[in-house]
Amino acid sequence: MASDSESEVEEDVFLGFDEEDREVVAAWREARFEARNQSDSESDISVSSVSTEDLSDLEEEEDEEETWNENPNPVEVSPFTETSCPTSGVAEDGTAIDFFYLMFPEELIEQIVAETNRYAQECIATKPDGEWYDTTLDEMKAFIGLHVLFGIKRLPANRLYWSEDPLIGVPFVQKVTSRNRFDKLSQYFHVNNNANQVPRENPRHDKLFKVRPVLDRVVQCCKMELRPQKDLSIDEAMVKFKGRLGMKQYMPMKPIKRGIKVWVCAEASSGFVCDFQVYTGKRQDGAAEQNLGYRVVHNLTRNFTGKNHHVFYDNFFSTVKVAEDLLEDQIYSCATTRANRKDFPKDLAANNPHVKRLKQGEALFRRKNNVIATTWKDKKLVHFISTESNPVGNETVNRKQRDGTIVQVPTVPVVKTYNKSMGGVDLHDQLRGYYALGTKSRKWWRYLFWFCIDLSIVNAFILEQKAINHRSRTQLKFRVELAKNLIGDFTSRGRTASSGQTEAGHWPITFDKGRCKRCLKRKKTTFCRMGCQRCNKRVCLDCFPNHIGDLS
Repeated sequence: MASDSESEVEEDVFLGFDEEDREVVAAWREARFEARNQSDSESDISVSSVSTEDLSDLEEEEDEEETWNENPNPVEVSPFTETSCPTSGVAEDGTAIDFFYLMFPEELIEQIVAETNRYAQECIATKPDGEWYDTTLDEMKAFIGLHVLFGIKRLPANRLYWSEDPLIGVPFVQKVTSRNRFDKLSQYFHVNNNANQVPRENPRHDKLFKVRPVLDRVVQCCKMELRPQKDLSIDEAMVKFKGRLGMKQYMPMKPIKRGIKVWVCAEASSGFVCDFQVYTGKRQDGAAEQNLGYRVVHNLTRNFTGKNHHVFYDNFFSTVKVAEDLLEDQIYSCATTRANRKDFPKDLAANNPHVKRLKQGEALFRRKNNVIATTWKDKKLVHFISTESNPVGNETVNRKQRDGTIVQVPTVPVVKTYNKSMGGVDLHDQLRGYYALGTKSRKWWRYLFWFCIDLSIVNAFILEQKAINHRSRTQLKFRVELAKNLIGDFTSRGRTASSGQTEAGHWPITFDKGRCKRCLKRKKTTFCRMGCQRCNKRVCLDCFPNHIGDLS
């Protein structure tokens, strides 16, 4: 039985097609193929009738993947031919105030005088103030000059400059103005007409209306007074403010962590601010702004199109589209970036196996026309997008090891150019921070005003350094001279009564017998029958020459 079954199995084993069977199968396949082609030609949808627009997305994705390549050839960079120099000349005997007026014109101070007097009258109409009288251009310049001096010679509080303690008080400040007059100027200080302000619910509402005239004029002067060098940097600066404000920002990695953010474009080598914008936060409807980084870089570079400038910025602003659009405007760019940007090559993402295997000093790059995307391994991965640096090179950077030794780590050209030219805004912040102006206030816009004054002083100092007919000196000496120029010989105090001259309205008149108010401040009791007509205060004959406006 077993042998019979085995023979049956052997008979059923398939031994392949013979020659006749193969011919039959080939004929059947040919007939089947012709039938399929005929049915396709008779169908309602043909290949030629499919719209190419439906496939555009797929084609763009395929093209995008194909455009990134590993071409190591140098990038094409047109030479920078613009002449870098100040546009306005100052005479050889010009002083610090002449350079300051290039950045903060005198007519702007005149406008501040008019608006301060206007605002004071509006306030006095509702709440009378017998101690106020209209300010003048000379007094306002002295007021600003004193703030410049306060930035150099700092005390914990402004009132201490008028201290009677010879160890603390500053006689020069006390001669310029009284503490009460200084406080009155601070109280009514104003730069714009409130009557012109658009209501908050109006779409045309300007969040920066309070300081708008100063911002616009200073920005205009920044653009006009210097033709900058080739390298520019774009970054954010912070104006310190801790009060309640809708556009206040928190940046934990900055020295000033809370305040008003300002986008700044500065010359990389000197720190001269060429343009800036104040960030006002979210829109009125509460929605966050889309493509904020692109908008900032685009706006701050409009004054440099067609000149082959090189602009450097960090990963907050950078995308491939920013670099491509700047290149169309004949502006080269270099920036760090984030590997998760949607237009950054996927081959250089951090999760790519080739990237994970990189050792310190090794790099990978991808290229699309003149745009170079680079990933370089330092202690961590660093990503770049550049249109002005070659993809490969022989550069090195120094790195300190744990044992204190210095080793040279291979790098790519984009790393060295970025480190060299990115610090323009930080340099300006450093110069501005040495002798920063401003005093504490509840009004946020005053912090922006003093920021503009400080920025103007630093820019004026840089203009003097660039001037071929002026000596080079330190910023401290420049600011001291500027403070002296602004204050001049001005004094708001009346002259001594013995000379027969006093400030207008401060005349001695007869009072009922009583204690001298000025002597009481010095814990001294003096009875007298005279006082000041304007101040309506009882003052003895010994105190009268120096009392004017100095009573609390």
